[in-house]
Order: sequence, then C-alpha cells, then structure tokens
Amino acid sequence: MGLDMLRIQSLGIKCPICNKPDWCMVTDDGTAAICSRKSKGSVKKVDKVGWLHILGNFKPQKYEVPEKPFVDWNKWAVKFAKQLIENREAFGKLCRTININPISALRFYIGWHKNWLTIPIYSLSRTVSGIQRRQGNTKRYMKHSGMGVFVPSAFFQDPSDTLAVCEGWTDTVTALEYGYNAIGKVNAYVGNEEVIMFAKTHPSVKRVIIFADNNQDGVGLAGAEETAKLLLEAEFETKIVLTPHKDLRACKQKGMTLNEIIGD
Repeated sequence: MGLDMLRIQSLGIKCPICNKPDWCMVTDDGTAAICSRKSKGSVKKVDKVGWLHILGNFKPQKYEVPEKPFVDWNKWAVKFAKQLIENREAFGKLCRTININPISALRFYIGWHKNWLTIPIYSLSRTVSGIQRRQGNTKRYMKHSGMGVFVPSAFFQDPSDTLAVCEGWTDTVTALEYGYNAIGKVNAYVGNEEVIMFAKTHPSVKRVIIFADNNQDGVGLAGAEETAKLLLEAEFETKIVLTPHKDLRACKQKGMTLNEIIGD
C-alpha cells in the first residue's frame, strides 16, 4: 500500500477493531489496521501478525508517533526498589495472590509505588527503558515507558547454555523457579530484538527454549514462532513448547514437572 504501519501502543491509541491498547497496528493515514485479535470483517490474514481491516467508514487521520521526553528510568527503578522495603507485607500478599516465588521475583529489581509492584523493562542498550506496574493480574505501564524485555539479576553470570524465553513477567519468574536462566518479552510480539541481543551477548547460551502461552486465539504461539524464526537465523538451537495450560505459571500452579510440560 506504500503506507507505514505504526504500533498503536507507540501512538497512545486503541485499536479501531478490537479496542485494545496493544499488539495491533494502523497505517499512518488511518485508512487500514492490522488487528492481532479479530478476524471478522477483515480482508485477509497478514502472515502471523494479524488480520488486515480496511477502515472504510473511518475518517482518515495522519498519525505521528509523539516524541517521548527523556526519562531517567534507572533513577525511578532505584527509588521504587527502596520503597519495596517499606511495603514488604503488601509484596508478600501480592506474591501469594498471583502464585509466584518472592525470592525469584526479587531478582528482577522490582519496586513498589502507590500500591503497585514495579518491574523494570530493558532495551537493546541493556538499560532500563520503562517500568511495568502490577496489581494482582492487572498490568499497566508508566507513562512514556518504552517496550523491551524483563531480565533477572546475574543474567550474564549464569553458566547455563540454555535460555528460556517467556511471554510476560510472571512466566519469566516461573522459569527461574524451574531452574532456567530466563528472559521475558512484555507481550507476544514485542521484545524479539532484545531477546536476540541478550542471547547473542551471553557468554554461554547456545540453546533457547520458548514457552508459548496457550491462548485460545493462538497469539502466544504465533509470537513464539516469530521469536523462534529470528533465533534460528541467529544460529541458536531453538525449541518451542506450547504450555499444556494457559501459561507456564498455570502449569506450575497445577503441580506439573518440567518433563511433563516439555513432553520430552
């Protein structure tokens, strides 16, 4: 079409098809959208990204990615980490609510701010580029946050030649509980470049196992396949595991062993 596709989370808008604030894309003139969730009414499937919708009744609008102000995200991460100490009881309650190990969770330099757990997000430059907030299973991003990956402390010091890639922070925490060195994409389609960079710069990683969320709409598997394609091109031995339950955390909650999940 000769038009640029822009991610809706970068534009700060909701998808005109599914009304969600992430994953989908629109053309820069507002005449078409690729929705990752809804196929009804689309004109075709676009690879594994989603479905192309022509916005015939949508008033064309020239979208431009707003310029982001500079934010010292590391400063905020440090501040919130200090606040976690004062809110350790609330943190413990949250861990029980979402069924994660607090010791593993602490490896992500988490913090606390206004009753929300904060989790740093890392960019290609290996610096903090944004912060995700959580209350129970509710997730939000701090204003002007960039996207990227969740990375635990001592990531590069782990001698394992196998890296687990997960979708979301809680699954990444769970992968640590299963004994993996792990990294987490913020969602199914975002974080691939960062995953490749962290895998390439790790001194030991040769093999990658991707735990794909078992979503009804297939988004988790589609996102995992995109990641796997890039890893294979980078010459990593790569395996995709579609989790038997909704995600890796759900498998852990069901008491599944790693062998039962992987199926080897």
